[in-house]
Amino acid sequence: MRPLLIVLLILLSACADIHINETLKEEPMKKLTFVPIGDSYTIGTGASAEESWPAVLSEQLRAEGWNVTLRNPAMNGWTTKQAIEYELPVLRHENATFSSLLIGANDIVQGVSAETYRKHVQVLLDELVKQTQGRAVVLTIPDFTRTRVGKQFGDSKPQIEAFNAVMKEEAEKRDLPIIDLYALKNMSASEDGLHPSAEEYARWAKLVKPVVLEKLS
Repeated sequence: MRPLLIVLLILLSACADIHINETLKEEPMKKLTFVPIGDSYTIGTGASAEESWPAVLSEQLRAEGWNVTLRNPAMNGWTTKQAIEYELPVLRHENATFSSLLIGANDIVQGVSAETYRKHVQVLLDELVKQTQGRAVVLTIPDFTRTRVGKQFGDSKPQIEAFNAVMKEEAEKRDLPIIDLYALKNMSASEDGLHPSAEEYARWAKLVKPVVLEKLS
């Protein structure tokens, strides 16, 4: 009986080792380095950094079992050109495994053409796809003309729609999911009367979460 018992113990030990090894293999898949690309809407202007939608989303993903490291290089006022110059290097340096793109409002305000916007978006999305192996999501520009201060940019609505059409087209070409913030009819603004409130950023994160989870599955 002793030799048989020894054999059984060896087999049980081997099975345990296999289980542990498989678990260790699975754990890295749950690690996520999230580097969102964008402007004020991504850095959380109008609220605190912890209340920005990427920060709120990161907390929600952690609650789902993901080990998320957030590195947010977005800056208030930046255009697609500045995102290419200053944010993409961060995406690469941090070895991002997940990313998002929400940018274009400042391009509109600064008079960037839709053609130039498209060229910049193509560069940004191609780099996001390459770096994250397609693990990225795209958000459209919200209708900032609906806010108290944003009303002064009321004539920008056609440009917002045109830029969003560009973003959707380019995202679809790369099989990237799109969260349409422009479709939201009401945007809760912060005290500055232009940027979203903390509650609005949380609302965006809630919309993004199921899309991200499906993309990561």
